[in-house]
This record gives sequence, structure tokens and C-alpha cells, in this order.
Amino acid sequence: MKKHASTIILVIVLVAGIALLLYPTVSNYLNQINASQAIANYDEAVNGLTDEQMADLLAQAASYNADLAADSSQTFQDGDPVDERYRSLLDVSGNGVIGYVTIRKLGVKLPIYHGTSSQVLVSAAGHLEGSSLPVGGTSTHAVITGHRGLPSAKLFTDLDRMDVGDTFTITVLNET
Repeated sequence: MKKHASTIILVIVLVAGIALLLYPTVSNYLNQINASQAIANYDEAVNGLTDEQMADLLAQAASYNADLAADSSQTFQDGDPVDERYRSLLDVSGNGVIGYVTIRKLGVKLPIYHGTSSQVLVSAAGHLEGSSLPVGGTSTHAVITGHRGLPSAKLFTDLDRMDVGDTFTITVLNET
């Protein structure tokens, strides 16, 4: 009986050790699946829009950016979005995704969500409220945030592999 119990304990310890070693790989894989699904849902919602609807969404974002540039008292808002206007802009899929960032050299493609809450940054990139929405234009400066070095997801972990001249893209609606 004692030998049987020690074998069971040994098997449990071995399985726990293997699970611990596989956690970062499995967790990152699951995070990549979730990110890909969020981007696919976003692209599907964008493809369902008419040209007029897309132009209207871009005009609303440009208006928001112009208002930011004109407001000298504007501050950055870390965490969950607090401004309802901001929260509603570019949210075509209804889940807070405003676009996605792609870094081909690193194999990174992450959705960009409104806000920089820990819930967002543990699995995706966030847009810092109070900075310009990433739709381009003069006097605009969008701040995209993200983690690196998390055990549960790679996200921007390999940014140190980027060299001067390497590029990344941000896709919002059908514009890059």
C-alpha cells in the first residue's frame, strides 16, 4: 500500500512539473487564438460597413482628434475609458476593438482596444485615452500601449529584436 501511494505522488508531481513547464507555451497559444478571433470579428464588422459609414466613422475620429488638439487641459486617462464619446468611437464590432497592430518581423498581430486597463493589456494592445485616435492627420499622436515579458502571452516581448528601419502597421477600418 505504501509503495502504491508513493507511485501516485510521484506521478502527480511529474504531471504538475510538466504542466508548469508547458504553461507559458499553452497560454501564449491560447492568447494568440483569442487575438486572431478578435481581429477576425473586427474585420468582419468592418467589411459589413458601407463606404459612407466608414467615412462617417473616420470623420468622427478626426473630429475627436481635432478637439483633443484644441484642448490644452486634456490629460491622459490610464485604465478603463471614462469618456463615453471616446469609448464609442471606432468600435465597429461592439467589443472595444478599434483596430490592430501588425509587426511582421516579430510575427505579432494584436487587436487594439480602447483604454489601458490590466484586463486589456494582459492579452492585447491598448490605446491611451487622451491621445489621438490612430487614424492619422496633422497634429495627431496616438499612444498604443502593451506589455512584454508576461508569462501568459508574448505580446511585445520581442521588441528588442527590432532594428532601425523596421516597420509596424496599424490598421483601423480598412486603412493602414
